[in-house]
Amino acid sequence: MSSIPFQRSGFLHIIVFVLICSAHFNAFGQTKNHFVQVELKSGPTIKGELLEMVYEEKVELLLPIGDTMVILWEDILELNFINAQVKQTYKDERVKYKRKPVAYSDSGIFASLDISPPFGRDYWGDPVMGFSTQFALNKPLRNGHSIGAITGFDVYLWPDIGFLPLGIEWRYRLKPIGRSAVFSFNTGYSMIAFSEYSWITPTPEVKGGLFFSPAVGITNKKHARRSWYLRGGYKMQEASTRYEGNVHTGGISVPGIIEEQIIYHRIEIRFGVVWN
Repeated sequence: MSSIPFQRSGFLHIIVFVLICSAHFNAFGQTKNHFVQVELKSGPTIKGELLEMVYEEKVELLLPIGDTMVILWEDILELNFINAQVKQTYKDERVKYKRKPVAYSDSGIFASLDISPPFGRDYWGDPVMGFSTQFALNKPLRNGHSIGAITGFDVYLWPDIGFLPLGIEWRYRLKPIGRSAVFSFNTGYSMIAFSEYSWITPTPEVKGGLFFSPAVGITNKKHARRSWYLRGGYKMQEASTRYEGNVHTGGISVPGIIEEQIIYHRIEIRFGVVWN
């Protein structure tokens, strides 16, 4: 009679043991599905069980050594679910660190460099495509305004002339932080770097001229020392030439001096980077 309670007690112990093991394995399976790898901006990579994730605030992990660790969202470069089942469920979606907008600096001096494939019309009104690059050194004023000096290299086709522009630039940025509209106006004088007139006559006189260029675009800053911008605008460039040639009058050709005033008009799309 006394063995019955013992047998019942042993049987209950077995049931309890099985239930504990089952619960343990179920818990392990669940935590395995939430095992993540976190790469920090500072360099280290941390693996652990994901206990809690508050979007754009924090991530809490249970480390293999048993300690918990809270990682601030702003310190995370990348977070990956590394379990194959979870990867398939989320289709390799990853939580990446998103850079926050940075305020523009309205002190000191900033430099910018941009390139442009300009589209426009040549001296005779035919559509052409050229090349342009511009370097600017600007001094911020206040409330988003700045003024500076510009130079660069411009190529116009038909007649083929290369210019070295020297001028001033005014810029205005609408917002003090992050993405913003930007306006600019450039004007100055361009000197001649080369011209096709030197190929057709030995003694050409080719002179540069005034230019001006209004533009509007967008800029964005997410890095402490640089930002980018994209601008679209219009540019007018003057030039003139005087050379010896043949003048056709009355059906005959006689030697003479030919003078031409050249004005280019074109649309520019400029992409650039600002360092400050």
